[in-house]
Amino acid sequence: MIPQRLKLQNFLSYRGITEIDFTNINSAVIIGENGAGKSSILDAITYALFGIARGTTKSGDNADRLITTGEDFTQIELEFLMENNRYLVARKRDLHRQSTELELNMRNEKEEGKWIGLTHSTIKATQEKIHNIIHVNHELFASSVMIMQGRADSFTRKDPSERKELLAEILQLDIYEQIREKIIDQKKVISSNLLSIKSFMEDAKERLSQKAVIENQLSDLNQAIQSKSNEINELKKKIQDISQEKNNIEKSLIKKKYLSEQLCREKNNIEKLQQDKIDYLGQIDEAQKIILKQNEIETGYYRLVDYITRDKKMNENLEIKNRIEKKIAELREKNAEEEHKLRLQKAELEKEESIYLKEKSNLTSVNLRIQSLQSEQKELERIKLKKIELEQSLSTINQQLAVIEENQNEKKKNLEKAKEQKEEICKKIYYFENILQEEANIEEHFNLIKENRVRLEVLNSEIEKESSKIKVYKAQIEETKKTIEDLEEKLAILSKTEGIKMCPVCGTHLSEQREADLKLNYNKNLQQKIETIEKNEKRIHEIIEELENKNKIKHRLEESLLQEKEYLEKKINISTAKAQLRTLNDELYKVKVQESQSQMDLDKLIKKKQDFRSRFTTADKQYTGYLQRLSVEGNLLRNLGELHSQMGKAMEAEQKLPSITEKLILLNRKLETKDYSKAILDDIRDLEKKLFEISYNPSLHKEIKQYIENFQYLETEKNKLDKKLHEKQLLTSEIKKIEEKIIQITELIQKTTEEINNITYNETDLQGTNKIIELHQQTFDTALQTKEDLVIKHAGASEKLTQYKLLEKEFEEKNQEYRKLYHKETLLQRATEMFSKNGIQSFIIENALPEIEAKANQILDVISDGRLQVYFKVQSKTKKGSFRETMDIEISSEGQIRSYELFSGGEKFKVDLAIRIAISYVLSSKSGARLSVLMIDEGFGTQDKDGIMRFVECINRISDDFEKIFVITHMDELKDYFQTLIRVNKKNGFSKISIE
Repeated sequence: MIPQRLKLQNFLSYRGITEIDFTNINSAVIIGENGAGKSSILDAITYALFGIARGTTKSGDNADRLITTGEDFTQIELEFLMENNRYLVARKRDLHRQSTELELNMRNEKEEGKWIGLTHSTIKATQEKIHNIIHVNHELFASSVMIMQGRADSFTRKDPSERKELLAEILQLDIYEQIREKIIDQKKVISSNLLSIKSFMEDAKERLSQKAVIENQLSDLNQAIQSKSNEINELKKKIQDISQEKNNIEKSLIKKKYLSEQLCREKNNIEKLQQDKIDYLGQIDEAQKIILKQNEIETGYYRLVDYITRDKKMNENLEIKNRIEKKIAELREKNAEEEHKLRLQKAELEKEESIYLKEKSNLTSVNLRIQSLQSEQKELERIKLKKIELEQSLSTINQQLAVIEENQNEKKKNLEKAKEQKEEICKKIYYFENILQEEANIEEHFNLIKENRVRLEVLNSEIEKESSKIKVYKAQIEETKKTIEDLEEKLAILSKTEGIKMCPVCGTHLSEQREADLKLNYNKNLQQKIETIEKNEKRIHEIIEELENKNKIKHRLEESLLQEKEYLEKKINISTAKAQLRTLNDELYKVKVQESQSQMDLDKLIKKKQDFRSRFTTADKQYTGYLQRLSVEGNLLRNLGELHSQMGKAMEAEQKLPSITEKLILLNRKLETKDYSKAILDDIRDLEKKLFEISYNPSLHKEIKQYIENFQYLETEKNKLDKKLHEKQLLTSEIKKIEEKIIQITELIQKTTEEINNITYNETDLQGTNKIIELHQQTFDTALQTKEDLVIKHAGASEKLTQYKLLEKEFEEKNQEYRKLYHKETLLQRATEMFSKNGIQSFIIENALPEIEAKANQILDVISDGRLQVYFKVQSKTKKGSFRETMDIEISSEGQIRSYELFSGGEKFKVDLAIRIAISYVLSSKSGARLSVLMIDEGFGTQDKDGIMRFVECINRISDDFEKIFVITHMDELKDYFQTLIRVNKKNGFSKISIE
C-alpha cells in the first residue's frame, strides 16, 4: 500500500480542507512544534483505512472526538496504490446524524478521470473489502508500518513470555490457536463416540452368544407347524365335502318353501281376480241405466248448442249498434262546436272593423304634425353626427379598458396562483428535507438490522449445533445406562452365594481368583460408566445454560429485526423523498420564474390602464357637452314617434278595412247555408243508414237467453253420458284381461304342485348333516389354534434371529467406524500437537527471528557505528539441566554481552528502534501485504547530534527497501536531510500544512 494523496476536512485541529500530495515523495520529514498536529496526519491515514485513530476504540467508538471543534462533520479521503491499481477510500463522520459513511472506488484505467464503485451495502462489508485489498487489518498495519510516539520499546521492555506472545500476535499466529481449539473440540466428540462404540461392541458380543439357541428352536418349530398344517388341510377337505352336501339340502328345502308360498299366493290371486270381475260387471250395469237415455239427452243437447250460437250472434249485433250510436252523438257535438267558432270570429271582425274606421278618420291631421316635426329634426343632425363620433371613441376606449381589466385580473390570478404554488412547494420541500435529515440515522439502523440478521443466523447455527451436542450426550448417557444395567446384572450373578459360580458371559466354571478379577473389573467399569454419565450430564447442564444465554441474545436480535419493515419503509420513503425533492425544486424554480414574469406583465398592464383612463376622461367631457345640446331631441323624437305610430295605424286601418268587410260577408253566408259542416253531416247520414241495416230484435234476444238458462243442465247430462260410455268400454276390456289371467294362473298352480312333490329332502336330513359338520369343525379349530400358537412362537424366534442378524451387521459397521474414528483421533492428536505453541507457531517464530535479528543488526551497525549487536535466544537451560522455551534478548557491546537494562537510554533507544524497524520490515515482506511504507513518529528525541546523524543515515540506507518513508519530529535541524519537508504550523488553535 503506497499513499498518493491525503485530503483532510475538519479533522482534529485541521479546520476546512487540507490536502497532501505524496505522489513524488520518497522520504519526507514532517516538522512542527509539539501539539501542532503532526501525528494527526498518521491518525487520518488509519481512520480512512480502518475507522480507528488515537482516542477511538477498535470498534470505532468516540469518533465524534475527531471532528474539529465547532464543525458538524469530518471527512478523510485517501488515495493509494496497491498492486498496480489506484484506489480511493473516503470516510465521513456526521455529528448531528451520528452516522458514518464509507466509500471505496478504483480508478478506471480505460477511461481517464473515472472511478469504478466498490462500495458495498454495509460499512462492515466495505471494510472487509479494504482489508482484502491491502491484505492487513489495523493491528498488523500499526505493527508493520507505523512506529508510534513512545512505543518503540513496546517489544524489548516485555518479559520473554510476553515478547513471544506479542510476536505471535503481530505475526497473527492466533489463527493456529483457533485451529487447535477446533481440533480439540472435534477430538473430544470423536473420543466420546469411540467410548460409546466400544461399549456397544462389548454388549453386542455377549448378546450374539444366544444366536445358536434361537436357530435350533426355529428348526423344531418349523417341523411342528408343517405337521399341523397337513392335519388342518385334511380336516378342511372333509368339512368342505359335508358342507357341499348341506348346501344342496338347504337349497332344496328353500326351493320347496318358496314354491309352497308361491302356490298359496297364486290361489289368492285367482280369488281376487274373480271378485274384480264381479265388481266390473256391477259397474257396467250402473252405466247401462244412463246409456238407455242417450237419444233423449243428445237431442236436447244439440238444440241447446243452436240457441247458444244464436245468442252469440245477437250479442255481436248489439255491440255494433251501440258503437254507431256513440259515433253519431260525437259528430253532432263536433258540428255544434264548429258553428260556435264561426259566430265568435264574426263578433271579432265586427269589433275590429269599428276600430279601423275610427283610425282612418285621424289620418290627415297626423300627417300635418309629422311634417312640422321633421323640419325641426334636420336642425339637430349636425350635432348628432358629432355625438356619434364621440360615442365611437368612448366605446373603443371602454373596450380597450375592458380588455386591459380582463388581462389584469387574469395576471393577478396567475400571480396569486403562482404564490400559492410556491408556498405549497416550499411546505413540501420543508417536509421532505425533514425526512432526509433522518436518512443517516435510518441507514445506520438499517445496517445494524442487517448485521443483527447475520448475527442471528450465526447464533441459530450455534444453537442448533449445541442442541445436537445435547442429543449426542443424551444418547451416550442412555447407552451407558444400558451398559451399567448389564454390568450390575453380571455382578448380581457373581454375587450369588449358592451353587457353583459360572461366568455370566460364556457360562464356564469360575475359580475364586477369576471371580475376584471379574468383580474388580466389572466394578471398575461400572464406576467409569457412572463417572462418564456424571461428566456428560455436567456438559449438558453447561450447554443448556449457554443455550439460555444465547436464546436471550436471539430474542433481543429477533426483536430488533421486527423493526426492519419499519426502517425499510422509512428508507423507501427517503428515496421517494429525494426524487420528489428534486422534482419540487425544479417546480419551485419554474414557479418563481412564472411569478416574476406575471408581476412584470401586471405592472405593464397597470401603466397602460392609467393612459387609457386619462384619454377616456377627456373624451367623456366632450361627450357630456353634446348630450346637453341634444337633450331637446328626446322630446322631439318621442312626439315624432307617436305621430308616426298614429299615422301607421291609420294607414294600416285604411288597408285592412276591405279584407275585414269581405271576411264578414263570407262568414254570414257560411252561417246561413251551413257549409262549414257538410262533411260531418254526410258522415252522420251514413252512420244512420248502417244503424237501420242492423237487424237486432231485443225481445227475440231475451227469449233465446231464457231458453239457454232453462236447458243449461243438458250440457252436464251430455258429459256424464260420454263418461259412462267410455267407462263401459274400459270395463269390458278389463273383464276380458282378467279371464285370460285366471287361465294362466291355473296352469302355474298345477306346475308348482308337481315341482313340490318331486323334492324328497326334509328338516331331519339337514339336522343330521349339521351335527357331523360341528364335530369336524371342533377338531379343525383345535388344530388351527395349536398351529397359531406355534406360528406366534416361530415369529418371536424369527424376530429375535433378525435382531441378532441386524446386531451382527451393526456390530461390523460399528467395528469399521471404530477403526476409522480411532485413526482420525490419532491424526487429530498429532494435529493438536502440530498447531500448539510449541509446534508450528514456535517454528514460524523461530524462522522469523533470524531475519529480524539480521535486519536489526544491519540497522544497529549504522546507528551505533558497529558497537552494538542484538541476539535472540529461544531456549534457555534450567537448573535441572533441561531446556525450556523462552525469548531472551542479548546485546553485545564491543564484543561484551550485557543485559538490556544495563545500557543507557540512548543505547536502549537504538536497540529498540532497530528491532522495531526490523520487525516492520520482516512483517511487511512476510505478510504478503507489500505495504512498502514506513512511518516513524518522534523516534529519536533522546539522541545526541551524532546519534541523530546516524539515525538519518540509517533511514537513507533502508530507503531502498520502502517506497515511502515518513519521519515526524519537532527538530527543525533535520529538514535538510530529507528529500521533502512537510511543515505543520498551528495558528489560533488550527493547523496548516505547507510542503517545501
